[in-house]
Amino acid sequence: MEYKNQHWIPSSYLAEWCDPNTPEGQTPYVWIFSKDGKTSHRKAPKNIFCEAEMYTIRCSDGSRDLKLEQALQQLETGFSLIKRDKLSCGLDLSEAEKFLLYHFVAAMRARTVAQREHQKKHWNEVLRMMDSLAEQWIGTNNNPSKPVPNNRKTASIKRSISHDQVRELANQPLQQTMAPMVRAQVINYMSMKMAILCTKTKPGFISSDAPLVWYDPQSNKRPFPYNSPGLMYDTIEVTLPISPQQLLFISWNDDVEGYIDIDDEIQIDRLNLRTWLYCREYFVVNENIKKDRWFGIKATVDDNQR
Repeated sequence: MEYKNQHWIPSSYLAEWCDPNTPEGQTPYVWIFSKDGKTSHRKAPKNIFCEAEMYTIRCSDGSRDLKLEQALQQLETGFSLIKRDKLSCGLDLSEAEKFLLYHFVAAMRARTVAQREHQKKHWNEVLRMMDSLAEQWIGTNNNPSKPVPNNRKTASIKRSISHDQVRELANQPLQQTMAPMVRAQVINYMSMKMAILCTKTKPGFISSDAPLVWYDPQSNKRPFPYNSPGLMYDTIEVTLPISPQQLLFISWNDDVEGYIDIDDEIQIDRLNLRTWLYCREYFVVNENIKKDRWFGIKATVDDNQR
């Protein structure tokens, strides 16, 4: 079936982490580690971080709408070209290329299993509230003497979104929320500063099953509910490894822009620590190697950022 196997981390993106020492005649592979670092095995990028019909929209007549999957593939192709022709050569990007790159970055946050499970949890809670309200409403109609339930939060939700729409959001959240999430993020990214951190150290930057990270070292100092990383805060740092040699860094810091060489292995390890901290189950390296500092050993990171 066409487009059945759909990647939440593109295989073309993961190909940058293929082991350079792959024996001749073998399919190129990356090293995939469990989050605790206890197990590792090698896998071809096309065989990992994928799921059947992950972005397929099921129509009422049973047909498959593939527009979301196809749109993601177009982004992946555009990113691969920018990576090959500009980023790997240290060249400046045009505004159109930045616009496409920011869409790829936003999609890398919105498309993952981790994001889907987060959205499912949220919308299933809303659905539970609406189901409860519906049951109470039916009970009230069957028993006129019973008082009408007063649930302002649920009533407000019901006025803005239907019960069926919430059920669909709970069942297929990515299909419903990815496009508006991406658009909202891109608006912010276009006003922020972008840097490409470059290194020649080995193994360099690692990746993962959720490599796009929002990190804010000041978020734990803000009161609830403002203590989560958000693009509106001037201390937010957005990172995405784009190869073992380069990492995309987006922030509001005017002093961090353009191509920046980093040779300090401790700095590289601290950035890898962020990538590891936010991974869901696995992280990816281009060699069968791991370092203690990636797991927070002999390094510090605010665990509240998770």
